[in-house]
Amino acid sequence: MSRWCTKKLKLEPFEKYVGDDLVVSYVGIRGDEDREGYISKRTNIQSIFPYRQNIWSEDVVSKFFNFEIDRAVALTDNVDLGNRKSRFIDTLAKQVTPRYNQQSKLSELFASGVKETNYLIFEFLKTTTYPLAQESDFPLLENEDVIVRDDVFRILEESGVGVPA
Repeated sequence: MSRWCTKKLKLEPFEKYVGDDLVVSYVGIRGDEDREGYISKRTNIQSIFPYRQNIWSEDVVSKFFNFEIDRAVALTDNVDLGNRKSRFIDTLAKQVTPRYNQQSKLSELFASGVKETNYLIFEFLKTTTYPLAQESDFPLLENEDVIVRDDVFRILEESGVGVPA
């Protein structure tokens, strides 16, 4: 649940401003923060988390794992998985259960390859109406960096901006 000020002073004006345009919203939650952040209920706004290993929002991951398993496995033909293709197929074929939950499955995919997992999810997005489905490429698919608090302070110092008091 977002705070009142965040909702009233940021999120609602943002949604009003973008209207019905297709929008990718970059959410600045660091990789060491254990929270989801803003995900719009509107289908024309897609949230991306560029500072985390998992750049995808919870709704995208959930839909990807609820995609028909045969169709999810077929996506592996569209992505260069190298000699790890069978490992990806094995993971994709596993059902999400209470003991093997969505986070466990996602972690297993990322352990097989972050970039490759991003490309698989991006291929899945092309079957949806999410804003990124309209794109032929997305530069963050290649990103494996995870930005944590110390990185933010280092970047501020190195840039000459300095750390706020």
